[in-house]
Amino acid sequence: MIRLIITADDELYDRLAHRAQAEGDTPQRADNVLDGLEQAMTESPGLIIIDMALRSADTLLETLHSRRETTSIPLLAVTAGGRLPFELHRLCAAVLEVETL
Repeated sequence: MIRLIITADDELYDRLAHRAQAEGDTPQRADNVLDGLEQAMTESPGLIIIDMALRSADTLLETLHSRRETTSIPLLAVTAGGRLPFELHRLCAAVLEVETL
């Protein structure tokens, strides 16, 4: 399975890519949200990991969740130590509320 890792953080990418390889997956990288969206649309990854420290990461998360072409791809939001922005908390709460209905 392809794991698309969207991050500009080399250390975070290395850790996530190593984990993907150890689990038999193929890591691919996008280092900004526009490239990440393009790769998600063309590569059909089995999992997308988004570094929430990227500018507009919350918009990318919402876009991927709402597009017909990518809505079924599992999304994982990660952060390297910081707190998640309020808007991301709101989005996650809304997604979880919809998912549990």
